[in-house]
Amino acid sequence: MKPAEFQAKVAEHYPISKGPDNPDFRVQKVRRLFAEYPDGRKVLDIGCADGSVLRPFAGRHEFHGVDVAAEYLAGAIALGYQTRVHDIEGGPLPYPDGMFDVVLAGETIEHLVDTDWFLAEINRVLKPGGHFIVTYPNVRTPVSLVMMLLFDMPPMYAARYRGPHYRDFTQKVIRIALRNHHFRPERSLGAHFHLPGIGDCLSGLATYLPSWSSQVVVRAVKTGESRYSADDVAKRDIYD
Repeated sequence: MKPAEFQAKVAEHYPISKGPDNPDFRVQKVRRLFAEYPDGRKVLDIGCADGSVLRPFAGRHEFHGVDVAAEYLAGAIALGYQTRVHDIEGGPLPYPDGMFDVVLAGETIEHLVDTDWFLAEINRVLKPGGHFIVTYPNVRTPVSLVMMLLFDMPPMYAARYRGPHYRDFTQKVIRIALRNHHFRPERSLGAHFHLPGIGDCLSGLATYLPSWSSQVVVRAVKTGESRYSADDVAKRDIYD
């Protein structure tokens, strides 16, 4: 099974839309950032599904969306999205260089094997000075520490056996990856904390403690052009 086929199968077990009043704390933080943009932006939503994350902004911007499965896109099309079925690891994004003002990738980067290809493609389709908003599950959380120390289990959200995630991220790692592709992080918001038996909570506190939050929303600015290089991808000294 190809990675994109596996991810599409995983998505079948999760609800796509939570309606216009989405209670997801991560979604609320993404919307907070989007509310700062003037109307008329060109936006690419990678892994857009039904477009529910950006539903409140329908009609205010020119939305384009890509996803791995056509059946997820009906809702996005109804919101005015111009959609395409595309597996980003199967080839370049189907857009010209410098087309977009904003690119959103919500809970997508951890599902891809080649992070560098993904980020290089996002850089390519963004205008100079454009914004990249990325959200990701953070494996550095209090619950993760307990799981490793007491239960001999990988961190929560980690790339474990039969898990849907291929890459693990913390705030430090995401900043290294962004910097390698000429993005400057300018704002990080923690979405919430996840506590067993309680669920997602303490969103207000998590906003100011993104490095410990269960999910994180980062907005970064494109500062230069990135070029994908297999030689660079093979380098292991990025953490020094």
